[in-house]
Formats: sequence, structure tokens, C-alpha cells
Amino acid sequence: MIELRDKVARGLAEAERKRYSPEQIDKLREAHRQLCARIDGVEPCRHPRAVPVDQAITGDTIAYLCPDCDTQLPEGFKPSDT
Repeated sequence: MIELRDKVARGLAEAERKRYSPEQIDKLREAHRQLCARIDGVEPCRHPRAVPVDQAITGDTIAYLCPDCDTQLPEGFKPSDT
């Protein structure tokens, strides 16, 4: 499992280097986070209390933040996704 964690981390670094879209990188980061949690024997957070982060001028939601695991979630995340 440790080798798998390293392989996913290398894939994430390569995606960032190749300038994948922010949405793709967010999905890879979340997959890596969940994989590491499972390897470490910790139940991954499902972000049930995620709160919106709004842009100050327009009020548009630009991301979500989970206070339970301190993870920034992508703009498209919906609390019902848990």
C-alpha cells in the first residue's frame, strides 16, 4: 500500500507539472488524501460540515472549506456529495 501511496503522489506532482485543470488536480488531491487516510487506518472525512467560501466583492461561492479536516474543496463541491 505504501508503494501505491507513493505512486499516487508522483502522479499528482506530474499532473501539477503538466498543468492539468484545477478540477482534475483537486480530484487527484482528494483521492490521494483518502488513500493516505485508509493506509493510515483513519476513516477519511466526508466533509459533512463543509462551509462555502464566498468571493468578497461578488458574493459568488468559489470553494468550500471543511472545518473537520481543514481541507479546501473545489467550487463544484456540494455538501450533499457526502
